[in-house]
Amino acid sequence: MRVIGNTENKPPDQADGSTKGQSKAFECPGHLCDELIRIGEPGVAAPGTILFRQGKAAKGVFLLLDGRVAFSAGDDPVRITRIAEKGSLLGLPATVRNKPYSLTAEAVTHVRVCRVPATRFRKMLGENPQLGLFVIRMLAEEISVLRKLTVYRIE
Repeated sequence: MRVIGNTENKPPDQADGSTKGQSKAFECPGHLCDELIRIGEPGVAAPGTILFRQGKAAKGVFLLLDGRVAFSAGDDPVRITRIAEKGSLLGLPATVRNKPYSLTAEAVTHVRVCRVPATRFRKMLGENPQLGLFVIRMLAEEISVLRKLTVYRIE
């Protein structure tokens, strides 16, 4: 028996390659966004700017205030795995785990972000149980989405 993964990484309802339904990487609710803006550092980036690169140490999370960011994996920046839009929280899994980023995030349009350094974000997680629970929910949702993207064929 041989198990073969889905090399296109598209759920059945995304066979046309559209990003419909996938635009918010980790959607940040208003009260959390307000807190991140309060403790974060504002920034802007032009199209083509790399916010973070796959394999590099996580320096924190990015709250996307305006614009669009494309995530890519591997050495092929053309292979987009996801598009994030306003209200998305980027870099969350790597920052929570204190591991390198698993994807590269590149600005597709002019973007406005609020970067929260990793140490500040983790401190906030420890001090705010409501935030911790929300982050668990966000990561659980990501796992659910990834499971839907992985399709196997048994031969």
